[in-house]
Amino acid sequence: MYKLAQRLHIHYAWINLVALCLMMAGTIGLFVNCNGVLFNAILKDLGFKSGDLSIFYSVRQITAAFTVLVTVKLYLKGWGHKLVAGLAALLAVSVGAYSLCNQVWHWYILGFFVGIGQSSFHAIVPLVINRWFHKNNGFAIGLAMAASGVGGMLANPLISKLILAIGWRATSLCVMAAGLLIVVPSSLFILKDDPDVMGIIPYGSDDKEKAVASSTNTTTKKSTETISIPKYFFFLCMFYAVCGGSSMGHTNQVALFTQSLGYDLTISGYMTSFMMAGNLIGKVVVGMLADRLGVFKAMYISLVVVFCCFVCFLTFTDFLPGLLLGSACLGVAYAVYSMPSLLCLKVFGPEKYKHVLAKVSAAYAMSNAIFSTSIGFLYDFFNSFAPSFVICGIFTAGQFALVLLIALRLKKLHSQVPVEA
Repeated sequence: MYKLAQRLHIHYAWINLVALCLMMAGTIGLFVNCNGVLFNAILKDLGFKSGDLSIFYSVRQITAAFTVLVTVKLYLKGWGHKLVAGLAALLAVSVGAYSLCNQVWHWYILGFFVGIGQSSFHAIVPLVINRWFHKNNGFAIGLAMAASGVGGMLANPLISKLILAIGWRATSLCVMAAGLLIVVPSSLFILKDDPDVMGIIPYGSDDKEKAVASSTNTTTKKSTETISIPKYFFFLCMFYAVCGGSSMGHTNQVALFTQSLGYDLTISGYMTSFMMAGNLIGKVVVGMLADRLGVFKAMYISLVVVFCCFVCFLTFTDFLPGLLLGSACLGVAYAVYSMPSLLCLKVFGPEKYKHVLAKVSAAYAMSNAIFSTSIGFLYDFFNSFAPSFVICGIFTAGQFALVLLIALRLKKLHSQVPVEA
């Protein structure tokens, strides 16, 4: 692939980005974002309650929260694309094993393996991109993360039709096969972990060097002394992640929410597809906004959009276009989920953020686990999603406040750096 990129005069960073897009589409897009449609059919067929299968999400996310600390460390130690292929294969086989399940506790066991399989993809994408891209890394991260939305948007209606045609058991096997074909070959043969190993200069590094050279000619410049980041920034980022799990918890419940309002499985598939469209557009747009306006302004905008989704779901229960709009806004929660990498990079710098990101990702996954279970049981208790929408709207507002606080404190910290003539 490297020789092909040279012949086409394409920087290999873009080829690597294609491999990351395939990875996200075939793992998170296919196995995670389409899980709600499969589970909705399973609930109907086997007679489980929503809260019963919600425990699967908790097991999955708790496992992912603890595992991401290990898998990211293994990736940084050089396991690289082989680790990606192995985790993708484990995730695929676990989803395919749905076809063998009959009791609810079977899914709890599979949730453990699914959690291991999905644990590190959201962390690996920014780690790889920030190595390969020294320019437009926000756009590149957004595009790679958006691929999961593409996968979900395209696959959800197909999976809904397959379930109606051949049943959910056979469909889960088809999903497994598709994911293996999409991810494993591209991870093993296209994805490259580090440009230094290949002797390639990262994309945009020449532009960055010119910018640095130009800045040295100005009359004033900030001291090159390293800024010491207080520990409370780490805790603020962790609290941001904890609040973020609230909106992500609803992404698995869209199909059930739709049917609770009296719509059929086809409309549920469309609602999920609109959510994936919001996922796709949101990640790309938020990434571009991060490059142009800065990380903090991009996060403010995305959090306002996510807050609007809960307003739509509470207001337009009898108005399908309003519900579809709400689903699209909920899809932006995936963009918010992908932002901690840029947030940590902004706050802690290129050397320290890698280790902080793994912990923040773990907190996000743990929070998602708690909210995913709580939302299911709240629905069973109240026979309505309205209470969980109100609660999660409050937590989304909390995220906004935390980002604003981090931005203000960081600005004050940087203003205290000595300036020399």
